[in-house]
Amino acid sequence: MLGIIIVQSLLTSLQSRLVPYFHIDHPTRGPLGGPFRKLPSAGTGTSLNASSSQSASGVRLLALDVVAMLLAMDQSAGHGHPNPRGKEGEALLRAVGLAVAGEEEVGYWEQVVCSSKATGSASL
Repeated sequence: MLGIIIVQSLLTSLQSRLVPYFHIDHPTRGPLGGPFRKLPSAGTGTSLNASSSQSASGVRLLALDVVAMLLAMDQSAGHGHPNPRGKEGEALLRAVGLAVAGEEEVGYWEQVVCSSKATGSASL
């Protein structure tokens, strides 16, 4: 039981620390893209899917994979509760959605989220 609590607190901490990496709601400047937006795009006009991470720069895709894994772990730690994701997980999911909106990686992110749902590993 203690191990589950430690893992959950670690997931919560990582999720909250990653939110500003993707999106910042600045009090005076308004919504701003985080450092994720400064990473090189995953490809220039190439078709992105979950199996084609070998493009010009996979750094953005790797960041999205890390988030998907953290969210999936958070969901699986919920032990069947209808909405086990905490506010940190919801904030991270929202921040990533805002960061990839209008970017080439939006399709990849949606595919990663949908594949997580289909395999039952998480309900992102």
